[in-house]
Amino acid sequence: MDSLRAQRREEALRSRAAQFARSGPHAVEYPLGEGELESRRVELARERIAELPTELSGYFRVRFAQGLSQRQAARHLGLTRRRARTLEQRLLTAVARHLVSRLTSSNRGPTRAGSPAAARVGPSRTPL
Repeated sequence: MDSLRAQRREEALRSRAAQFARSGPHAVEYPLGEGELESRRVELARERIAELPTELSGYFRVRFAQGLSQRQAARHLGLTRRRARTLEQRLLTAVARHLVSRLTSSNRGPTRAGSPAAARVGPSRTPL
């Protein structure tokens, strides 16, 4: 059953991607160059990381800023590997949602942080 759901999600995503590609050039009011867009993403990620709860920001510093593996970060912080995976997923989801909401709101006008458009991050959140 899970494999059928996953297959349907993949088909829906491929269909949407094909529709998007066929719809022609996607103009943005003020298109950013690739370097500018990357700088904006980094700035937004840093902004969100600064707002994270202490536990998540601490995990970020150990795992990503120090460049440790997930296993090493867990050991360093005295966590189980499972807890480290959970924290990492929460961290990445929070940053991704922030990026999506901020980048889409700057391209299409204001988007509420709790809106469905901002919540769609990754295949598990994408409706059929």
